[in-house]
Amino acid sequence: MVKQSIVKEWIELLATGPKSRKDEAAQVLTDAGVSGVLEADTSQGLQLKAYIEPEVFAGSKGELSRSLKKIGWKFSFLDYIDEDWPLRWKRSVKTMAVAGFFIRPTWSNAKVKSNHKLITLDPGQAFGTGSHDTTRMCMRALALLLARGGKLNPKKVKLLDVGTGSAILAVAAKLLGVKEVLGIDNDPVALSVARKNRRENNLTFSISGKDISQITGRYDVVVANILSSILSGMKNELIGRVRPGGYLILSGILKSEGDELLEGYSTMKLYKRLNSGEWTSFILKKADRR
Repeated sequence: MVKQSIVKEWIELLATGPKSRKDEAAQVLTDAGVSGVLEADTSQGLQLKAYIEPEVFAGSKGELSRSLKKIGWKFSFLDYIDEDWPLRWKRSVKTMAVAGFFIRPTWSNAKVKSNHKLITLDPGQAFGTGSHDTTRMCMRALALLLARGGKLNPKKVKLLDVGTGSAILAVAAKLLGVKEVLGIDNDPVALSVARKNRRENNLTFSISGKDISQITGRYDVVVANILSSILSGMKNELIGRVRPGGYLILSGILKSEGDELLEGYSTMKLYKRLNSGEWTSFILKKADRR
């Protein structure tokens, strides 16, 4: 039997700009809905190559251009047809062990490492495969607070995951035994992926397309793995959703931007700072009610 190739139409994006802002540029591309980012040095500087579905690109082209321009980057694009794209994409998503978790793609049969909690993941077009420094630091932060010997008893914890993406952090929280988890995201594609990963892991938690301004109540732990510019803009909403004595995990922050961002959250106490590569994350603690 002859195997038939699967043909997929894409838009190929070629983004160039200063190397110092490459991680921000990669995040902008990811937020726009690309499927993977490749890096290469060119005579014009650093280049990021990415692929995005035509209908997704049509809706995000303007915002993509504006967001890249803000950090000194620009992009060009052309039509691209790829064969056997599902196989190529799957090969790019790897198994890995992070903070006591073993992340395994849904199509993998890799053996789970001993004493690790299994996360079965199909990231689709949503951010959060566990491979990025910012996600790994969030998982480390969750383990510090919620794993055995941590600061909190997970059975009594309510957790809010802001910008849940693939729901990897929501899944990790439930596997740590968190009583109640809510993941929110404003991207319909991400919400679909998050719900799929909830099913894949046989877990029960809430997923919503509501904006954080529409969320009521307070949480013992709030996690937000987003760009620092967005974290700065929503600081009041994030702080407001943390109960007195609760914790706020912030990630997606370049080290060069960390101190400035931290100043904006000065009403909370720095409990722990995590660093990985060019990125930093904070665990902040809200004062107990007096």
